Amino acid sequence: MMQWKVEDLVQEINHLEALESKSKSKTLIDKMVASMESKFKCLPTLTPGITLKIMDAIDDSKLCLETKDKLLNCVDSCTGPASNVKLAAAQQGVAHLPMYFTSTDWQKLQEAVMHREVFEIIASRMKLMGLVSMKEEVKAQALAIVLHWMDSKGNPVPEPWPLYYLVKDFSKVFMATRLTCPVASLATYPWRPADLGEEWLAKVYGKELPMNKDHNLGQYLHKIPLRSTSHLLKVAKRPAPVATPQQAPSVSDQGLAFMSALHGFMAKYHVSTTSASKQEDAPKQHTSPAPPLALCDGKVNGSSNEDLDLQKELMQPEPSNDGEKAVSLEEFEQQAYDKLLAKKMERQ
Repeated sequence: MMQWKVEDLVQEINHLEALESKSKSKTLIDKMVASMESKFKCLPTLTPGITLKIMDAIDDSKLCLETKDKLLNCVDSCTGPASNVKLAAAQQGVAHLPMYFTSTDWQKLQEAVMHREVFEIIASRMKLMGLVSMKEEVKAQALAIVLHWMDSKGNPVPEPWPLYYLVKDFSKVFMATRLTCPVASLATYPWRPADLGEEWLAKVYGKELPMNKDHNLGQYLHKIPLRSTSHLLKVAKRPAPVATPQQAPSVSDQGLAFMSALHGFMAKYHVSTTSASKQEDAPKQHTSPAPPLALCDGKVNGSSNEDLDLQKELMQPEPSNDGEKAVSLEEFEQQAYDKLLAKKMERQ
């Protein structure tokens, strides 16, 4: 008899998926599922790790729910007498998630600083106890534990839309957590972990058993929107997208910003002096200085305070006399450059 490997079985599941999408014959699919069962039995050892790989391949496939259930029933029948659990293609449920946390888990949660750490702690415990998929009620419990942690840190509960995105972020962390359970998964986990038996507790937890700590999550559960159609989101204002912070300008960008501001001022100065020369009867008016550049930590576009003072000084127009001829734009630019060069030489 041919000896099959887990990789071969995963490939067979993919082939079955392709066949189901093309064939409308239910009888043919049933025969293929029966054939898969015989191939499962050809594995030298159907360990928990192999079982989870096959289960993940089935869950990730696009097979219909009925075919998934049949395949998982086949896997369940091949796990041997040590397994007293029932695999399920449907999402898994937990009666009360906090009951399954150990003393170490709660200590890690207490010491966590960022909510990402809290996500990883919760997801790790869920994967270690055999969860590979979640019902919405389980997601709500996980986020309620996060809100309980925020509350313990004195942080306010987020608004509905940020909470909705936290739910999505937790789902991504859960799916990315690659921990395996030493026993096959359950469709539903009871309120008390002890109800699963001493053998299950010993294999899943080892020496450190769950604390059976009953946290009241009811005060948080009703605040968590799990779907985009939640009534909580309909009455809440959706936040605007956060703009990506701009990088600090380079030295060349700083010089470009200064010269741009300088040319803008000179153009304004030139227009003002030209208009004043045309209005002979009207008194001459001084050109208003350019508006100050925006400061950022004592800098203008990254320039130092020293350069800022020099730029302000250069941008102040010279007092005009009635008898003097208005300078052209080119002359003013040359004067400004000469003055800048002289100031730089003095400071060296």
